[in-house]
Parts: sequence; C-alpha cells; structure tokens
Amino acid sequence: MDAEALRRPLLYPAPELESERIVYADGQLMDVYRPATAPAPGVLFVHGGPLPAELGFLPTDWGVYRGYGRLAAVSGFVGLTFNHRYRAYRELDTAAGDLAAAIAYARGHAGELGLDPDRLAVWAFSGGGALLAPLLREPAGYLRCVVAYDAVLDLRELPAHLAGGASPEPLARFSPVAALGAPPPLFVARAGLDAAGINASIDRFAAAALAVGADLTLANHAEGHHGFDVRDDRPRTGEIIGWALDFLRRRLSAID
Repeated sequence: MDAEALRRPLLYPAPELESERIVYADGQLMDVYRPATAPAPGVLFVHGGPLPAELGFLPTDWGVYRGYGRLAAVSGFVGLTFNHRYRAYRELDTAAGDLAAAIAYARGHAGELGLDPDRLAVWAFSGGGALLAPLLREPAGYLRCVVAYDAVLDLRELPAHLAGGASPEPLARFSPVAALGAPPPLFVARAGLDAAGINASIDRFAAAALAVGADLTLANHAEGHHGFDVRDDRPRTGEIIGWALDFLRRRLSAID
C-alpha cells in the first residue's frame, strides 16, 4: 500500500471543498466537511484496517476519504472522516473506542459542527466493517442507517495465522454477522472480484440480516475489485455510489 495508491481520487464527481481539522480524542484527528445549510444530518466514514503502524499517511488524507467527505457535504450532510487506531486484530477494542469517541464528539459538539445529533449514519469500509458490530448489537436511536463497502463482516473464521495472536472471543464479538438483532436500515456493497474471505463474510451477513427481517439493500459490483470506488472506472461504480447516496437521503431525511 503506497502513497500513490492512497492518493487515488474517488471515482465520482465531487467539487473541491475545504475541511476543518479537529482533534476529537487522544490526539486522533477528524476532518469536518460542512454542507451549505445547518443543522444537517451527519455521515461518519470509518476507514479500514488493520493498518500498519508505520504507514505514515493518515486515512483522513487519503483521496477516497477526501472525496467522500466532499461528496457528503455537497449532498447536504455533514461529512466526518476520522482516524482510528486499528493496527492489529488485538486492537479492535481500541479502534471501537475511537469510533465511539468520534460519535460522542460529533453529537456533543453538534451546534459547532452544524450537525443534527439525532440523524447520523455510519459508513464503513473494508476491515472497518468489524467496528460496526457494537453499533449493531445495541443500535442507538440516532443511528438512522449503516452503509458498508467491501466490508469484513465476520471475523469468526479468520485463519489463525492471520489473527496475529488475537483470541477467538474478540473476533466473534467484532463480527457484525453475530450482532444482528433489530438493525437500522442497511446498505451493503460487494465487489465480485474481492477476496473470497471478504465476500463470504458479506454473504453470511446478508443471509443473517434477511433472517432477522432487516431492511437490507445489497449492491453487487460483479466486475469490481476491493476498493472499486477508486480502482474501477466503470459505470457500475458510479451507480453504486449514487445508490448509496440516495439511500442516505431517504433514511436521514425520514420524518420521525
């Protein structure tokens, strides 16, 4: 994973827009992309992992998250991108704590951020999908919907040689497939050419979500690779991103 790859832009048009960088907890950074009107619903973008500690190029600076932050703002949402400390499977609790702190900061500073604290979505990518488990296990009223792209949604079958010493208990606890009860509406994007293990986890999650009667939208990019939103310049890529935005508009603007 080199800097050039991480700078790839999002394959969806979004105008240039400046963000505000803040420190939300324990020195962790958050970028805020504001829409023209306030208060507005918010979308928190959860980057993947585990990331190598020596990467030296923070996810808030990656092209994909700059793109999504801007896209959220021009779509009428407060876009929130942030860094969390998911560097190994044994650090899942630390990373989940960072996500919880990011949500708490956003809601606690809603007035300053122009945010409606009771209308939030969480959009997770890749390995960051595991961090959805605590949110799905006991979904809060402010969490109106969840989006997952190319996401790892079941860690229970992670091979031991990849687990890096993590015990089975946290891997099961951070498996969203095992955390489904009464989830908020879900939008899941799947890349057909992704790693077999990731797609198997998505397939198990989709089956479990349907079994509990979840409001699930599943978008399959048959010719897409992992990270299709920066790698595969095809019409289907834009369609899926557009569908996700429409999903957010419907779910975040719903009248109580």
